[in-house]
Amino acid sequence: MGYRILFEDITETAKKNNITKDLFFVYAWSEPNYTNKLYGLPTDADTRTLYWNKKLFKEAGFDSEKPPKTIVELDKMAEKLTNKKGNRFEQIGFIPWLSQGWLYTCGWVLGGEFQDKNTGKITANDPNIIKALEWEVSYAKKYNAADVQSFSTATASNIELFLTRKVAMMVSGPWMMQHIKH
Repeated sequence: MGYRILFEDITETAKKNNITKDLFFVYAWSEPNYTNKLYGLPTDADTRTLYWNKKLFKEAGFDSEKPPKTIVELDKMAEKLTNKKGNRFEQIGFIPWLSQGWLYTCGWVLGGEFQDKNTGKITANDPNIIKALEWEVSYAKKYNAADVQSFSTATASNIELFLTRKVAMMVSGPWMMQHIKH
């Protein structure tokens, strides 16, 4: 019975073709490298950002040109930007897990690491990853996860929630720009 190669070292092939780390952003080059061996090539840069609805910010009394800079600011703004009648939301300031706000995104924002770079050991119990999960859970408890789920699945897409002013802030990527009118 044979075996399958899951990853193949392409370090020498890259060198022969003058493909070097100075052609890439540091973070992009580091992703396909493991133990100083190259196992792939970066194809694009994947970024996330916080989008905020300037009209909703202004209506809530915030400076529409100044998004939150800290988690504490985000939480305070999100609360003021949330409108709920009974168990139905009319508008939510922020849903941490909506769109691209996954645990790994929040974990990195709070300074966590999911893998020890020296040992390769998975570190999902990193204190900052735990803080990120606790932060997301605090939103689920505060706003009732079932009510948030009902609200967020009532529309066609996460982007639509943002564009129709149902969600004031959302983490997403550069592809969101094609949907936003300036």
